[in-house]
Amino acid sequence: NQKSPLTIVSETPPPPGPLSGKIQAQNWPVSVAACEIVLGPSLDPKKWKEAQTKAAATAFIPGRRMKTRMYGREIWIDGAHNLPAIESLLNDLPVSDPTFVIGILKTKAGADMIQRVSQSSSKIRYCEFSPEAFSLPQIQALNPKIRPFLMGEKLEDNGPFLVTGSLMFVSKFIQCYQLDFELGQPQYVN
Repeated sequence: NQKSPLTIVSETPPPPGPLSGKIQAQNWPVSVAACEIVLGPSLDPKKWKEAQTKAAATAFIPGRRMKTRMYGREIWIDGAHNLPAIESLLNDLPVSDPTFVIGILKTKAGADMIQRVSQSSSKIRYCEFSPEAFSLPQIQALNPKIRPFLMGEKLEDNGPFLVTGSLMFVSKFIQCYQLDFELGQPQYVN
């Protein structure tokens, strides 16, 4: 139908770099279609494909694989808040053998995320950051070796640290420790 506002996106290359997670890859064609509607068909197909690739490779996603230092220790922030994102993170850890600092909302996916991280690391700290989050006893029922983390505590463990889980938790962590990602201190790392 010529009057339909729908755009069919075919042969959209999978997004590279920070957008390569399963959910991001599924949403990428919709983003491309939205850009085509806004920008119109003014770019020839070859230039448009180059623009897509460049945009995906250079996309800055707050809270994804960001790095800073705190108390002299390396801190990585990655708001991997669902099982596909945790899988992607664990398959491509930005640092070797981190201590995970996690806060997760009470969902089946949250329990699966804790179990998946537990398979990869024995160094896990859990923060009960909200009434909607799993309680520490619920988390320790999944893995009794998980230690508590209290928001605001000084990180005494040896680093590096990887802060992940619910976006609400990651946001609270950033606010609590006054991490400023706009001043150039932390850096985005592909």
